[in-house]
Parts: sequence; C-alpha cells; structure tokens
Amino acid sequence: MTAVFRKLCRDDMTEAASVHRTSFDERLPWLAQLHTPEEDRGYWRGHLFATCDSTAGPHSQACIALRYTIRCAMIVSFRHKGLEAFYRSGTTKGIRAAHAAKLARILGLLDVAVGPEDLNLPGFKLHLLKGNLKGHWSIWVNGNWRVTFRFVCPDVELVDYQDYH
Repeated sequence: MTAVFRKLCRDDMTEAASVHRTSFDERLPWLAQLHTPEEDRGYWRGHLFATCDSTAGPHSQACIALRYTIRCAMIVSFRHKGLEAFYRSGTTKGIRAAHAAKLARILGLLDVAVGPEDLNLPGFKLHLLKGNLKGHWSIWVNGNWRVTFRFVCPDVELVDYQDYH
C-alpha cells in the first residue's frame, strides 16, 4: 500500500496539535500537561503553520510529517549538567526537587522561544544581566535561584541554573 500525503491546512490545526501533544507527552512525560490545548493550537498556528510545510497521510492520526522551511527555535547548549539531565530525562538529581515544576515550565518555553519577548511573563522576572554575565538573560526560579541563558536567535544557549547573588 502506498501512502499518499497531502498538505495540511488550518482546518487540520486542532487535530495536528492533538497528535503533537500525544507524542510530546509520550516522549517527554515529565513535561506532560505543560501547555493547554489552546496553547498547543497557538503553537501550531504561530510557529509550525507559519514556518513549515506540514503534511499528513490518509489517517493523520497515524502520521504527521513536517518539512521545515526555516529552523525552529530550540535550546542548543547547557552549562549546568543537572539541568541538562532534568531536561533530557526528567531526573531531579543535580537540581533542587522543589524547583522541578517551575524549571519544567521555563525549559519548555525556552525550547520554543525565538526572542526575549516570548519569555516576559508574570512571575518570571525576566531581565538582561550586566557585569560578568553581560548579554545573558535571567529568569527567577525561587529565592536567589535563577535560570540564565543567552539568545543566539532564534536559539537559546548556555542555559545555567544558579544562585548568582
């Protein structure tokens, strides 16, 4: 049997977002329920449909293929090994377990942000750093703990988890 693919249109966005959410939850269970279905649809509308050619087979629940026309934003490097392990496997070894939920939200947003404006959210206290960390951004986690990083648009690099005060 030969699979015939067709280009997805905006009417397919809800189903595509649902398939994306299911595969995301299966592959990265520690980040499950990070976004609402409306946020997933917004991601598909604002990022994937805007920057990719999206195609699906006869049963789009079975297969969605994306052919990127431009590279999507992502975290490309970490400074903190514990934070990187948490991002990749969900282990809290190397980070404060009490910070895990907030760190999951921060990392999830860093992975799709294309600029600082995407991260200027209430409770994050986003700000540009000076001095030794000039050019880096900081997001408040708890107390003196921060996630610091640098944008090399559209990517994020040198993601660190530190008490720099």
